[in-house]
Amino acid sequence: MAKLTFPAKVWSKPIKDYIDRFGHGPSPETCKFRSDAEISAIAEEALSANKPIEAWKARPSIKLGTVLDDLYDSNTPDQP
Repeated sequence: MAKLTFPAKVWSKPIKDYIDRFGHGPSPETCKFRSDAEISAIAEEALSANKPIEAWKARPSIKLGTVLDDLYDSNTPDQP
């Protein structure tokens, strides 16, 4: 089986601040399909509103049936 490795991501200041405040970072899907500038803008909006992004926060407990699910704990129950 092939092994996937991802290089360490260097986060911008807004994303670092978001992680420090809310305790989680962007979802893998966000990192895959959005630019760093877009992710930083989303993080800045969340910081201004002082509300975490629910899709990022809930991602570890949601199974989407993609290989990105493997980045999270495999003991998480599957969704029906």
